Amino acid sequence: MYCIYCGHKLEEGQQVCLNCGKILVSSNERQNSKETTRIYVGFWTRFAAYIIDSMVLGMIGFGVGLVLGIASVIGSFEVTNMLSTILGAIIGWLYFAGLESSTNQATLGKMVLGIQVIDKDGNRLSFARATARYFAKILSGITLCIGYIMAAFTNQKQALHDIIAGTYVIKK
Repeated sequence: MYCIYCGHKLEEGQQVCLNCGKILVSSNERQNSKETTRIYVGFWTRFAAYIIDSMVLGMIGFGVGLVLGIASVIGSFEVTNMLSTILGAIIGWLYFAGLESSTNQATLGKMVLGIQVIDKDGNRLSFARATARYFAKILSGITLCIGYIMAAFTNQKQALHDIIAGTYVIKK
């Protein structure tokens, strides 16, 4: 278990957090309430996960680019360029929506950092909700990335796309 105030790892039955000094709820109350055990993840951790995900997608894109590069020698460059753009968009969507709606509830970057995406009830996202979250990121980006930065300032560390999709990013 973790402290609901600072996120410090707790020993079983610990009544006071040794890191922040806050008095904790009893273990029975903690088990009965998912909300009190949630540690919301802010901007910088999410940004680090995105960097890792970008590297993974970059490697996938490099592989796809090699295959399409060879294909462009055989066929039309313009068609190959358009195909690579479409494939890149589909791969990005399937990567984020597919992994965030999987049993891990996280992309590879989020898994590395020990975080996951949940809905308001603490459950795994459906593929449809994960897709809505993914495409809502367009709004987070076109607002000069203020939609992303909101995660640093909202109470439950939600970015604009999380608010739209009704999702939260928490420590696993």
